[in-house]
Amino acid sequence: MNSDIWEKRMLSITYMEKGMTNVLKWEVLTLDPDELLIVKILSTNSENIQGIRLSVEKDALMNIGIESVRTYWIWENNGINREYVFRANKRTNVSIYNVCRTPSSDMLPYGEVLSQMDYSGMIAENKDNDTLVYHCNDLLYSHDFDSLVFEIKRQSSI
Repeated sequence: MNSDIWEKRMLSITYMEKGMTNVLKWEVLTLDPDELLIVKILSTNSENIQGIRLSVEKDALMNIGIESVRTYWIWENNGINREYVFRANKRTNVSIYNVCRTPSSDMLPYGEVLSQMDYSGMIAENKDNDTLVYHCNDLLYSHDFDSLVFEIKRQSSI
């Protein structure tokens, strides 16, 4: 298995040490070829540009529109409430985590893309049987988890 794909959810050790045992660092969902993943950013609340990274195992591809990719980045500036529909070419694990891009500066004119930082994390909430809502924190310690809120819905493609 590829080193950037995990087989199961990974919890945040930093938040576990603070008594918060439900904060994910990394989510993994299994996607069958007859299923769709519909991903939508619901809201953001940060000076950083918020995003989501999705990636599949090295021998699989995700189809979004006419593109076939292993990794796809969704950024808030591409549209809040815009739906991204993914389908896998075979049964595969999809790794998912929140990312952010810092504001531009003289040293970094396009900002810096960061993820998996000490205080990065996601709290998953079951909205219904088919939908998970993720409340995310980006860089600084917080209990708010409102830097990014997104949902992932599973739907049969048949």
